[in-house]
Amino acid sequence: MRLKYFAFMAFLLSFYSLFVPQSCFSLPRNRVVDLRELYRQHKGQPDDTNTTGNFLRATDGTVLFFLPEKRELFKQVFLGGMPSLIEKFLVLKKPYRRSQSQLLNVSRTPTSLLIGPFTIDEPELDRLRLTSGWSDVIEFCKQYVLDDNGKYLPLEFSSITRLNKNEFLICGGHDFFGDKVSKPFRPPEKLAQVFDVSCKRVVKIIPLAAIHSGNRSILLPNGKVLITGSDSRGSADPTLLEIVDPSAGTANLLQSRLTCGMSYSTLCLDSSGRCLILPGISYPDQILTIDRLDPSTDKMETVALMSTPRWYTSELTEIPHNALMLENDLLLVSGGSACGKNADDMFHRRDAEFVQLDSP
Repeated sequence: MRLKYFAFMAFLLSFYSLFVPQSCFSLPRNRVVDLRELYRQHKGQPDDTNTTGNFLRATDGTVLFFLPEKRELFKQVFLGGMPSLIEKFLVLKKPYRRSQSQLLNVSRTPTSLLIGPFTIDEPELDRLRLTSGWSDVIEFCKQYVLDDNGKYLPLEFSSITRLNKNEFLICGGHDFFGDKVSKPFRPPEKLAQVFDVSCKRVVKIIPLAAIHSGNRSILLPNGKVLITGSDSRGSADPTLLEIVDPSAGTANLLQSRLTCGMSYSTLCLDSSGRCLILPGISYPDQILTIDRLDPSTDKMETVALMSTPRWYTSELTEIPHNALMLENDLLLVSGGSACGKNADDMFHRRDAEFVQLDSP
């Protein structure tokens, strides 16, 4: 009798694996990590808003969470502006099942940041804007840039993408308060600009297919840049997706669209170069879905659900809720803002979650 039972159960498992979509088993498959240990002795600052999810991934895969105001200190250490220091981290080693609070020494090599026994390479530091160049381009975007006609072009609601060592692509931009000040502002236009930090000027202007504001952008493996979303006041259609080719100076809209109007999303790439789009500001702001766009085929699909909503407000200098592919379709997303039971009294998310994505 027992043998018949096991044989029947084996038959059921085989049936489900053949005929039931994998997504039915995988949404959601999340594990939340509490980050409040980092904030026990922490006094919040106004500029901490929405940056509660800062983490760095070491070359061995270890994840190190840290307080938001430490980001500038780590940048100064890496750039040689200050000596080594000791700071508190929440450390998660593979397979990311237990976290441990540790005091670790932060120092540098010419090409990496050393945090205790862990090495953080330059591309990972650049993800959090801890390398050189970012301060120059952010300062440029915060200014009102005067064009050849004597009109001011506001760029504060644009997205910034690093193309190479010196060049950054600034996409879109708009100023909602331009009509309240006494400067001749130029209306938002369909354009992107390549800004070179070595000479601190725009070296190329690229016409876009649509107006963007409050958008996000990311560098793809082929050297092109994906622009996602916009806010409703800065764009006629906040669901648009656009590809920019900086080398050719061209841009085109994709057929794929966001599921709803969305600005200030978080973007990251998987191992195949596909882009994961995590919700930013949208209406309603309870979106949990994580979508994956394949720019080469112009196909988009929902691949996961977050356990709780994470959204983000419109500050150019801030980092939104962070997201990074780890391995085996495992995504780490942390921080951001939320309302009600999903946040503390300052609307901060004090947690992170590991999200298993659908394959392939």
